[in-house]
Amino acid sequence: MRYLTSIIIALFLFSTFYGNVYALNSIGEKPIHLKIDKYYILYSIPSAPFIDKKNRLLIPLRLVEDLMGGSVDTKTNTASLDHKFQFTVGSTTAIVDDTVVKMDTMPVLKDGVIFIPLRLFLDHTDLKWEWSTKYKYLHLKDKRIVKGKPFEQFAGNDFTVTVSDNAFHLKSFMVKEEVLTIKALNISGKDIESGKADIQPLVSYRRGGHSVDSYTRSNYPPLPAVEKDDEVIKRSTMYVSDASYIISVGRELK
Repeated sequence: MRYLTSIIIALFLFSTFYGNVYALNSIGEKPIHLKIDKYYILYSIPSAPFIDKKNRLLIPLRLVEDLMGGSVDTKTNTASLDHKFQFTVGSTTAIVDDTVVKMDTMPVLKDGVIFIPLRLFLDHTDLKWEWSTKYKYLHLKDKRIVKGKPFEQFAGNDFTVTVSDNAFHLKSFMVKEEVLTIKALNISGKDIESGKADIQPLVSYRRGGHSVDSYTRSNYPPLPAVEKDDEVIKRSTMYVSDASYIISVGRELK
């Protein structure tokens, strides 16, 4: 009986840990380093994309499949996106198709998940991209990789007409007690009138579904006017504990 009880307790502890290992309770202010088309990628389970000591942007291996339309085999640490890429944690050596290549940084293990240098994909595919030295973020401008469920979820709720999808640079985000705070900078080169500054986050959940403030029945008032080059802050109360991805746009509405 003691043996059986021990097994039950162990299974309970394992399932509790497994179910909450990636629970997102709070995140201190983090810079935003990745934009895919018009969507800024704030958070990607289990951690936001980050820049390492070699000044290279690292993303979770899984993001290649979840957001970019590629495929991933986590058992072999392989990702396919036009070409086949294989990585080894802690090594600057990678294999692209059947060719061994050297990177100037290395994949790392973070919270039990492999993070890989995005630069290797940029060097061996024809993806359109631009690196902003001023704002320290990578903009993947290629619509071919706007493939993930979070993008579909956003598009299904987006009933707006925009003047510009690039009117704001989303600088940073933080999460505290289910409040998501996003800081954005007006980079449109002009003043934007009240109600036209659109900072709209969406949370996509691991178990399916999503949360976004409806454009048709909004819970939050329109953002105030934002002068040229000024900062604006958007705060949204959203359930984020089970988040797999948090994305947002920064644009001017018509």
